[in-house]
Amino acid sequence: MTEGILQEPSITLVSVLILFGSAQGIFLSLVLFTMRTGSRTAHRFLAALLLVFSCGLVDGFLSVTSYYLRYPSLIAVYWPLQFAYGPLVYLYVKSLTVPQWNMQRWKVSVHFLPIILYALYLVPFYLLDAEIKSQMWLVGHSRLRTYNTNGNPVLAIRPHAIACLCLSCAAPSQGPPDADQA
Repeated sequence: MTEGILQEPSITLVSVLILFGSAQGIFLSLVLFTMRTGSRTAHRFLAALLLVFSCGLVDGFLSVTSYYLRYPSLIAVYWPLQFAYGPLVYLYVKSLTVPQWNMQRWKVSVHFLPIILYALYLVPFYLLDAEIKSQMWLVGHSRLRTYNTNGNPVLAIRPHAIACLCLSCAAPSQGPPDADQA
């Protein structure tokens, strides 16, 4: 990497708070994963949601402090995980509101297909040289917008997240089947 690109990271109070929030989220997700009381399925979905959120905070920390210039291979690693928010909220709500829910793994895994597709879409970016990634990041993300969901309406996260949240809101209204109807 050329010396002109390498900048010293700037750590501020806000960036330290972001990092502490991420550490707290990771710790809480570990606690939820290991809990043996309550709905274990719901705890696991909530733990995964907290873990994804914590990864987002780490992404924000790397961006705010300019650590991406030191570790350019981490640029865009978090972006596919943005597609996990909607399905995790939906599955968490469903596991809480439908007690007799028979979770079929293949149906659950379909919700996470956008993550895999978007990661495959980003493979050409991941394979770029570290110096090129640093230069692209330094130039105000001008070329990264073609890879980011904000610049590509077909892969935009917002409609996907809105659809999953609407399904989450609709799930409680369906409710579990009554025992009298069986």
